[in-house]
Amino acid sequence: MTLWLDASTFHLTPIPPVIAVLEDGPMERATILAACQARFDLGSRKVDDMLKGLDDYLKKGHRGHAKVFEIDIDTLAGMEEEGRPEWYQYLASVETCMELPRVGS
Repeated sequence: MTLWLDASTFHLTPIPPVIAVLEDGPMERATILAACQARFDLGSRKVDDMLKGLDDYLKKGHRGHAKVFEIDIDTLAGMEEEGRPEWYQYLASVETCMELPRVGS
């Protein structure tokens, strides 16, 4: 299991940085890049690679011309437990995630 140092909390977390920043709700790509840089010291190329790698667990939409991402908690919750990514169990609160504003709401 890969652990990441979150500079905002000074804790190690098994949650991928992109997912960790999206726990706060839907975000535009530029905001995700800035948050991952500040919290995990990751550059834009690495964050873009993570966004692509986590594509199955993200919803995508648009706010104007900006692409917006959010955790697809419905897909994650609907998966068989054995098929879920290992970090799913470490999300702050699955119930809280389900209450987050949705893209396009």
